[in-house]
Amino acid sequence: MGIGLSEKAMLVRLTVSKWTASKFDKPATEAVAVQYGTDEKAGRYSKKLVDENALKEIAKAASDARKYHYANTLPWNDDNYRLLPSESYMDYSSQMRQFKSDFESAAIKFASNFSGHISDAKVKLNGMFNADDYPPINEIINFFKMDVCVVPIPEATDFRVSLQEDEINNIRKEMEMRSLEAQQIAMSTLWTRLYDAVAAMSERLSDKNNIFRDSLVGNLVDLCSILPKLNITDDPKLEELRTEIESKLCAYSPNDLRTDMSQRKQAATDAADILSAMSGYIGGQ
Repeated sequence: MGIGLSEKAMLVRLTVSKWTASKFDKPATEAVAVQYGTDEKAGRYSKKLVDENALKEIAKAASDARKYHYANTLPWNDDNYRLLPSESYMDYSSQMRQFKSDFESAAIKFASNFSGHISDAKVKLNGMFNADDYPPINEIINFFKMDVCVVPIPEATDFRVSLQEDEINNIRKEMEMRSLEAQQIAMSTLWTRLYDAVAAMSERLSDKNNIFRDSLVGNLVDLCSILPKLNITDDPKLEELRTEIESKLCAYSPNDLRTDMSQRKQAATDAADILSAMSGYIGGQ
């Protein structure tokens, strides 16, 4: 590859598995069908096996990990792997280790009180309770896993098998083409993320009566801070617009935009102008 992508980035895959804590209840489904005179296939009743608050910390750790993972990587085309710039690896791996630690701690806490959760469910579910719906107490912890797999980007020159030269050349061309397509998709997604963030600010600020959260500016600030690392092709136009957005839109205080109508109007104008500049390029992407 002309730009040496394999030296500038790697592929990462985040996998999270959790106990579903829900179960299809056939008798309850049949009872509902009889009560309302419908066919059993008209709906399905799934019961919650434990109080959803018992899994809240686990769900939060998993959600935080996914959000960070998607925010700091770009899409790729194979087996749920995403592109991680080499420059971001240390920060990424450190943060993902923390998420994994939080996830595992929450899972251990849940598993240590699993018998209590089952006892509570027995009271709450009453006649729908079925002990067979629950895994053994000593095995529940095995249902919770979070892992990050890191692999290098395959090079078109990497072959360890004996093939005819023309076959090797064809495979290399196909790999290069697929890699280039994936790279283009990744960069297109990055442009869209930036465009959507600016569009949100333009839309919310264009009407003085619109209410917005601090994250309207905060999300744009965060994206502009990580974008140089995600700009794997060193696209000069993208960097130029990022710098303009950072200097013009990220400089505004959310509180000032709520109270100072002149600043709000100027910010809306700046956002609209930047969108106009981006729109042609987005269309080309």
